[in-house]
Amino acid sequence: MQAVAGQAGLLDNLRAAIASARKAGVRVMFAPHRRWEPGDYETWDHPNPTQRALVQRHSFARGTWGGRLISSKKLLSLPGIVVICGSTRFMTEMNEADLRETKAGRIVVKPGCDMKSPHELRSDPVEAEALKARLDELHRAKIRLADEVLVVGDYIGDSTRAEIAYARSLGKPVRFTHPEVDPDA
Repeated sequence: MQAVAGQAGLLDNLRAAIASARKAGVRVMFAPHRRWEPGDYETWDHPNPTQRALVQRHSFARGTWGGRLISSKKLLSLPGIVVICGSTRFMTEMNEADLRETKAGRIVVKPGCDMKSPHELRSDPVEAEALKARLDELHRAKIRLADEVLVVGDYIGDSTRAEIAYARSLGKPVRFTHPEVDPDA
């Protein structure tokens, strides 16, 4: 997991996001990725200060408002959310997968920009590289939001491989339109 976090620039991206939010006057709240339960962190040799506080205060304990906050999608009775990943060279296939997933009753999120096709937004190489970095971070947010990942296409490049590894590090199920390209198969 450390390798994936390093490759994705996780800590730098988190620091930048927090700094930007605070600079804009947005309140920042940290919430654990799971509900606290008795026994959590008690056998850990090096819990961080937040984890030690969770043990003492039982913040985000199952059955409390914080515990319910974590499962708000369930409380809202939202259908499953699937994020489509893959090379943007497969945008046509992504749109087709979007139709199938929507017909199956799922909320679909997918790349909103095709970085492979010419467009004035990408005419300046420096600006295009910065845009790609922002879009990569946005797509990681979509992965965090989603309940599962659908990888579209018969080719897996470095970006898609990193997205798959990131999703799996979060425990997200990953499906493939072409299972033979699964890097872990």
